Amino acid sequence: VKEWPMNPVDIIADWLLHNKRSKKDNKNDTVIVADFGCGDATLAKKLTNTNDFLVHSFDLVASCDIVTACDMANVPLPNDSVDVAVFCLSLMGTNLADFIREAHRVLKPATGILKIAEVRSRFFSNNHNNNDDDDDEDTVL
Repeated sequence: VKEWPMNPVDIIADWLLHNKRSKKDNKNDTVIVADFGCGDATLAKKLTNTNDFLVHSFDLVASCDIVTACDMANVPLPNDSVDVAVFCLSLMGTNLADFIREAHRVLKPATGILKIAEVRSRFFSNNHNNNDDDDDEDTVL
């Protein structure tokens, strides 16, 4: 990630900040974010300077006190409680479909947003036959 021209966590944080500011009708509402596979909770740390966001950070191992250690297929959040679910370079488990289903469970119906940033090589083999001109395996989808 350090060698990439842009860090996908930065892109997601910028997107969240931009979209929060652009929604005039919800300016005073707190955006609830679930960061699945957060690592060291970089997204939460980037958004802590504002009261506009409440970030729930989940990972298999808690690397700091703001990370909840849990299986991403079973996070401790109620149904329909999250505005944005994020997977940023975290869909590595063999049960990644369970992770996506869990994000769907916690997202608010009709308005919930799922943001995924992943390395292309996790989903396509070297011989993939897609129509993209860019065959760089480290391209983030």
